[in-house]
Amino acid sequence: MRKIRRIVLVFLLAAFCAGLSACGYKFVGQGGAFPQNVQQIYVEMFKNNTTQTGLENTITNALVFEFTRRNKAALAGSLEQADAALSGVITGKTVQTVAPRGKDAAAQRRVTLSLNLKLVRVGGEIIWAGSSIRDNAVYPVAEDKLTTEQNEREAILIIATRLAEGIYNQLTDNF
Repeated sequence: MRKIRRIVLVFLLAAFCAGLSACGYKFVGQGGAFPQNVQQIYVEMFKNNTTQTGLENTITNALVFEFTRRNKAALAGSLEQADAALSGVITGKTVQTVAPRGKDAAAQRRVTLSLNLKLVRVGGEIIWAGSSIRDNAVYPVAEDKLTTEQNEREAILIIATRLAEGIYNQLTDNF
């Protein structure tokens, strides 16, 4: 009985010491603070350099939602309240057939969005920049055009959500 107790005690002591000397690993997305002591970020309306109207609203809204979901206090209501501003440009939207159906039709398509981003301190200093940030999603092509367009919009919402999560993680994971 004493031997088992001693083994358990040694194991617990070893686990405790290992915990104290941890290497700093953490789960992705748990991130800490924003870079360079930024406390509040204002998310500006993204610029849309594509031919699809409304993408700027979709991406900006996804980012605002992600900030609100993860750390509402970090989202500034105006530029005057912020330490920095996050701005971005949607530089591209491409659609490709990934699964053909017959000679001239598609069964599935892939939509890809590309962004460039900047986090700029209110004084003008660029704190962080990301270029050619991309994501994509596949959607089914239906027999009628309206359903196919709705499927593409839903795929774009998925992309916007994933991009927003990734951007927030990049900003808070100490690079």
